[in-house]
Parts: sequence; C-alpha cells; structure tokens
Amino acid sequence: MRSAFRYLPLRANLGLAQHHLTPFLRFDIPFLRMEIVLPSSQTWWLTCAATAALFAATFFLPSKMIPVIYLLRGILLVPATSLFYFAFLPARFPHTPDSYMEGLVTAGIALISTVPLLFALTYYIFDFGLMKKAFLTSITMIHLALFLPLQVLVQALFLQKNGFCLCQPFTSSSACR
Repeated sequence: MRSAFRYLPLRANLGLAQHHLTPFLRFDIPFLRMEIVLPSSQTWWLTCAATAALFAATFFLPSKMIPVIYLLRGILLVPATSLFYFAFLPARFPHTPDSYMEGLVTAGIALISTVPLLFALTYYIFDFGLMKKAFLTSITMIHLALFLPLQVLVQALFLQKNGFCLCQPFTSSSACR
C-alpha cells in the first residue's frame, strides 16, 4: 500500500491500530490516516437537489413499476436522512475519516477470517470433494485479501477528491481543524 502513495494523488499516511483479543494475543492493523476534507455548501445543496429530483421522478413512473418505485424511494431515504441530519446537527457527528478507514480495514479482515465458518454453514454441507471445498475457500480468501487494499485506496480517493468526508456541510475546511 505504501507504493500507492507515490502514484496516487492521495494525502494520507499509514497508521497502526492496536487490537487486543486476549492479554496475550495482540496485533496491529494498518489503516490510512487522512486529513479532513469538508464538502462545500454547494455540494450539500446539489446532493439535496438530486435526491429531491429523483424522489419526484418516482411519481412519474407508470403504476406497473410499483416495486421499482418503492425500492427507489427506500434507497433515497438513506441520503435524505443524512442530508436532514447534517443540515441541523452537523457538529455532533462523531466519526472522522481515520475512524472510517480503520473500521473498513478491521471489518474486511473480520470478513476474510470468517469465510471458512460461512462456507462451513452454507457450502460444506453439500457433497463436494474435500479438495474442491479447500480450493474454493482458499481462492475466496485470497481474492478478498487482494481486494481489501484496493477497496481502501478507492474509498480514500473518493473521500478526498469529492469532499464527502463526514463533517460539517456548511463550514470551510479550516473551521474543522
């Protein structure tokens, strides 16, 4: 991941989060430390307008598409709730890009670690050979292990380049530091 800093326009450095499972089992998880990039009020208003326009567009869809209409409205409930929250209580959000990145890496490692258990409950109950089961488990874990750093880098680039870090929407970037 360190070589990505040379080639990507990313303002971040590598941090370590210490985790203790037991007093004797401790390990460090690397994650990206990023500076906060705040969205402008223009970004908030554009997002609000796009959400409202998509919600209004659902009223013009034909009645035979009712399942799609309800699905779209349900999906639009997430950004609408976020926009409402950040319009009235922007200073109370407790998360930073650092905690988000640390959680992303930790959740990814937890998912990779639980693949054998998930497959034991779903895939291993079928009558396949032991080699097929071991091969599928190993390639799934390898795929996820190779994908996780890429996912973290793409998330970091998205947060920094689009200014969608979770912070106050109506302040300048110097106000949150």
